[in-house]
Amino acid sequence: MLKTVAVVLFDDVALFEFGVLAEVFGIDRVEDGVPKFDFRVCALEAGKPLSARNGTLVVPPFGLEGLLGADLIAIPATRIREGFPTKAPEQTDRSVAPPAAACRIASVRLLGGLRPR
Repeated sequence: MLKTVAVVLFDDVALFEFGVLAEVFGIDRVEDGVPKFDFRVCALEAGKPLSARNGTLVVPPFGLEGLLGADLIAIPATRIREGFPTKAPEQTDRSVAPPAAACRIASVRLLGGLRPR
């Protein structure tokens, strides 16, 4: 079961894309019968403010150690750039599905096994 979701942010955060993940996984909806997720906002350095495209600052509380043990690691859309950082904890060195496949896997888990027609 999907319990821990980690979101990795980079400088120049796209707030809408990040906001969708925060809305879906970061809000406690236990009273509505939805399981609570351990939602982790991560970056290369914990506590370092990241700028958004409109001047807003986002301060991720986790560094890359927040990825450890995550059932789903999401990277919101960001601008195309050369040389994304390759630094990552060794424990996360595993095969990762393409974003569309990861979203489909997550939606199937969230919908209790229901498959789209």
